[in-house]
Amino acid sequence: MIRITGGSLKGRKLLVPSVPNLRPTTDRVRESLFNILGYKVNEKRVLDLFAGSGALGIEALSRGAIEAVFVEKYKRVADVLRKNISVCNLEDKSLVLTMPADKAILTLARRSEKFHLIFMDPPYHSSLASSTLALIPPLLTDEGMVIVEHDIKEMPLIGENIWVIEDRRRFGRTMVCFLNLRR
Repeated sequence: MIRITGGSLKGRKLLVPSVPNLRPTTDRVRESLFNILGYKVNEKRVLDLFAGSGALGIEALSRGAIEAVFVEKYKRVADVLRKNISVCNLEDKSLVLTMPADKAILTLARRSEKFHLIFMDPPYHSSLASSTLALIPPLLTDEGMVIVEHDIKEMPLIGENIWVIEDRRRFGRTMVCFLNLRR
C-alpha cells in the first residue's frame, strides 16, 4: 500500500497491483515532487502516463487538479487503478485509458486535448521515456510541464531542440526531471 501525501485526500491508502516489475513512485518522492510543483497543480488538467496505481494523478487531484487522464496499458493494473479512483470518489474527475502510452497520446492529440502537467513514470531501463517524450508536444498547453521519473543510471534522450530541463532532483536511485518545451 501507498498513501496520498497531501491535499484533500491526505493519508488515503491506495492499492498497488501485484505485478512483476511494477515500481510505484514512493510516498517520499511524490510528496517532494508535489511540494516542488506547489500551486502549479491547482485548477490544472493532468495526464498520468504509465499510471500503474494512479498515485501521481490521484495525488494531483487531491492537491487541486480539476481533471486527470490515466494511461495504463495492462488491464489487470488498470482495474486496480479504477478501484483506487473509486475509493477516492474521483470518478467524475478521472478518465482511464487502457492502452499503450504512444497510442493514448496519438488518440488524445487527435481530440486536441491539452494538459498543464504530464507525469511520466515508465518502466526503468526501457527506451519508453525517450520515445514517449518525442510524441508529447501537441498535448501540452503553452505553460505546460512534463515530469519524468527515471533511474539515475539512465538519462532519457530529451531532445534539446525540443525540451528545456527546468529542474532535476535526485531521490536515492530515482531522478525526477521537470521539462518545458523550448520556445
